[in-house]
Formats: sequence, C-alpha cells, structure tokens
Amino acid sequence: MVAVILTWALFSVLLVAAAIFSVWRARVGEGVAAGFVGGVGAWLLSLGWGNHTHYAAWQIAVAAIAIVALTAAVAWRVPRTGAGALGAATGPTLGFGFAWSVQAGLSDSTGMWPVGLMLLNTGLVVGLGVVVGLVFWARRRTEHGNSASPAGLR
Repeated sequence: MVAVILTWALFSVLLVAAAIFSVWRARVGEGVAAGFVGGVGAWLLSLGWGNHTHYAAWQIAVAAIAIVALTAAVAWRVPRTGAGALGAATGPTLGFGFAWSVQAGLSDSTGMWPVGLMLLNTGLVVGLGVVVGLVFWARRRTEHGNSASPAGLR
C-alpha cells in the first residue's frame, strides 16, 4: 500500500513539474493546456487518494500551494492582456475541477456533486484571479524597474 501511495505521489509531482516547465516555455494557448494538465496533477498530488469524504488539513494545504504555484507560473509567462489573464486562471481551474468532478461523480450517491463543482470552480476562479492580478502587478513593477535602470546594471 505504501508503495502505491509513493508511486502515485511521485507521478503527481512529475505531472505538476512537467506542466510548470511547459508553461515556462509557452504562451497563452499552451499555457491553458499546460495549466489544465497541472491542475489535474495538483489534484492527484493532494486530494486524489485517501479518504474522499474528509480531507486532511495538509492535503488541502498541498492542493492550495500546488495550484497557486502553477497559476503563478502561467501568469508570469503569458502576455499581460485580458486573454492572458483569462488563460492563466482558466487552465488550472478546469484541470483541478475536472479531476475533482471525475472522482466526485463516480463516488457520489446523492447526485449533488455538480453543486460542489460549481462552488469549487467559483472559489478557484476568484482565488486564482487574485493570484493572476498579483503576478501581473509584480511583473509590471519588475519590468518598469528594469527599463529604468542603466544598461550596464541589468
């Protein structure tokens, strides 16, 4: 059992790392796709195993850290436009929500999992929208700081 959990965790970490790496080399369209894959990986890494009715606090913390890091990487790479902001938050939201909904849909006996999915996606869009806004703000400050410095000091 421990070997299965460790293999699952290693696979999930590699999936998130591969998504962040591909985001780093991409732009908006590829950022959405890589964000989707990373969102699935973040869910697998943190919440995709164990008891699906009561998550441990550390599982929620790992999920939050992974999805915020992924979204920040996407937001740092995409253009600072409306499409870039939308893409930076959309990919991870869709990936995480998709992975969660597959598990919830297969295990829910009440039929209420779509309500949970709507609530999850609302929280992700709002929270990751704040992350994208903060990253765009930091990028703007960094770019303005670099453009004002002398060429020899860059």
